[in-house]
Amino acid sequence: MDLDQFSLLLEEWFGKELLEEFSDDYGFTHITVTCTSLMEKIGIDEIIQYSIFNNEGIPGIGEFKEPLSFDRLANRLSCLLDEPVRSWRNNGKEVKRVGIMTGAGHSTDYLKLALDGGCDTYITGEASLYTIQYAQFAGLNLLVGSHTFTEIFGVETFAGKVKLSFPEVKILKLEESHFELNPAT
Repeated sequence: MDLDQFSLLLEEWFGKELLEEFSDDYGFTHITVTCTSLMEKIGIDEIIQYSIFNNEGIPGIGEFKEPLSFDRLANRLSCLLDEPVRSWRNNGKEVKRVGIMTGAGHSTDYLKLALDGGCDTYITGEASLYTIQYAQFAGLNLLVGSHTFTEIFGVETFAGKVKLSFPEVKILKLEESHFELNPAT
C-alpha cells in the first residue's frame, strides 16, 4: 500500500472533512484520535470542537447532555485510566462542558482556549505548577491523568481500524507501566 492508498483509507475511516483540517498525519493520529477516543470513553455526548494540531494545539471540547458532579467525572476517569487522577475542583459548578488535550496538554494557552470555549473542566495528561495555578485563578476544574494513559484509547481506536481493514495484520498491545506513579529509585 502506498501513501496515497493509505490516505484514502484514512479518509474512509474518519471522513474527508476531518482529515482536511490537518496538514500532517501526526496531528491527526496523535491529537484528534486520542482526544475523541477519550471523549467517547468518558461519555461525552456531543463534540463541539475537535482537538487539532496545525503548528499549535487546540483542545477538543465536548459536552455532557446531563451535567455530572466533578467527583463523579474524576472517579470515572481514574477507573478508565486505571490510575489515580490528580484533581483540582476550582469552581462550584457541575461538569457540563469539558476541554481535553491528551498527553502534554499542560500549556496555559490550551487552558485559555478551553475557557474561551466555555469549558468548566479541563482534562490532560500532564500538568506543571503554571497549569495548576492558571486553572485555579481562572476557576477551571482540572483533571490530570498520565501522558500515556490519556492517549491510549486513541491508539486502540486506530489499531482497531487497521485490524478491520487488514484482518491479516496482528495487533499487539504493548503493556506499559504507570511509570509516572512510581517513585524514583
